[in-house]
Amino acid sequence: MMEVSSMNRSEKKSVFHQNRSNLFQGHDCMISVLTNRSSQRGLAIVLTLFIIMMLALFGVIYYKSSTDAMNEAYIESERIRARALARAGMEKAMVIIRDRYKKAHYEWKYPEQGSDPIGESEFSGQLEGGQWTIDSVEPYVYGNGLVTVGPYRRIPYSIYGTRRGVYDILEIKSQGRMLKSGIRVSLSGLIKIIREDVDY
Repeated sequence: MMEVSSMNRSEKKSVFHQNRSNLFQGHDCMISVLTNRSSQRGLAIVLTLFIIMMLALFGVIYYKSSTDAMNEAYIESERIRARALARAGMEKAMVIIRDRYKKAHYEWKYPEQGSDPIGESEFSGQLEGGQWTIDSVEPYVYGNGLVTVGPYRRIPYSIYGTRRGVYDILEIKSQGRMLKSGIRVSLSGLIKIIREDVDY
């Protein structure tokens, strides 16, 4: 048996419009859900990019600080080696001075050597990737801008009021240089040489 619809045309129209509005309300809800999801995805992408940028920034800062620390350590080690080379130059100068005094060259200085000069090869040398040089050996002169005292040559030397001889004070200036890095260190030092009178 067939059911006969008892709705008239106007009732059918209102039911159709009601169903249609319900249908569009569902689409609106779906569109808003889709919009919320896409905005959440956009926010997630922005946050991810921000985190990646921050991590990259921290990585760059860490890399720079570690390379700076390595460079500083390298420079400091080169400076220590250059200082050791300059010290070697001072030791060599003391050996030369001792030899000069043994040969009675009491007025000897460098670079103006006077009589009986030593070859220039004695005043520089190379060791372990670096070079040492003796820049000068001169009688010490004290000066502070207002007063100058010296040179300290043939200063009387006494013990308990009894003259025992004379002494000289010489200033040695030397330099150490690393060949690879070019780092230089200059040193200066004083040496006191006592020449005792001989008692017979």
